[in-house]
Amino acid sequence: PIIWQDKVFLSGGDEKTHEVYAFNASDGKLAWKTSVPIKGKAGKLSPDAGQAPATLTADATHVVAAFANADLAGLDHSGKLLWTRSFGPLDLDYGYASCPVLAEGKLLVQVDQGHSPDEGKSKLYALHPATGKTLWEVKRPVMSSWSTPLVALLEGKPTVFVAGNPLVMAYDLASGKEVWRAEGMGGEVAPSLAFGDGRLFVAQMGAQAMAFNAKDGKMLWSNYELALPDISSPVYAEGILYFSSPDGTLAALDGASGKAHWEQSLGRPAKTSPLAASGRILIFTTDGIGRVFEAGK
Repeated sequence: PIIWQDKVFLSGGDEKTHEVYAFNASDGKLAWKTSVPIKGKAGKLSPDAGQAPATLTADATHVVAAFANADLAGLDHSGKLLWTRSFGPLDLDYGYASCPVLAEGKLLVQVDQGHSPDEGKSKLYALHPATGKTLWEVKRPVMSSWSTPLVALLEGKPTVFVAGNPLVMAYDLASGKEVWRAEGMGGEVAPSLAFGDGRLFVAQMGAQAMAFNAKDGKMLWSNYELALPDISSPVYAEGILYFSSPDGTLAALDGASGKAHWEQSLGRPAKTSPLAASGRILIFTTDGIGRVFEAGK
């Protein structure tokens, strides 16, 4: 779920229906429900993910949902459907799961597909959030991935950071122009990036945990000795990088050096991403139980 002011937004679906929901944050009552016409054909889907694996995105005016068949839908805050657009069918196992991202009046859509970076099938799009029309698009030299773009200020300029196999890349948000690229990725890239203190962080099974200088893409450190995520994204808070592995291990690394402060067994696998707030780390495991840890060394 995501929250904007007094509304909680969610998406859901099955093979016949895609929907977007708004609930009142105050009492949990359903404020509206909007059906989204299904355009694209879904390929091979993961039974764990379902039809609506991607988190929604919102700004003061728009709400955007993405579905596993690579259909996107833009709505206003009253639930009115403004536009739909399909990016499928995709050459992508498990279904489409990258989350749309609204930033600086642009809607970012990461569409990484194919079984080799040389196929030239992957793209990053910036769309107009009110119409869904393309503002710019760039080809990406990567293969299939399921991660989500991250937007941060780089020397005052909004910059898009994107992870895929085999590259971490940075783009200028205004134009789509590539700023830098860095090697080091591998495997099926589903975890998204984390950012803080001028550093860009990634933790990925099949690769390693890494930190890059967000300005130029220079690798600052790497650590492959810990249990790494395959789906869950890392979170960075107060100088420490936290991430969880599929076997249910939560790890805390020093953001400056990459050295581990601690590892803690959750007792159950965790596919959700940890959250950091108020000096606490919250994570839900596959048994539906939320576990809260004290943040810190």
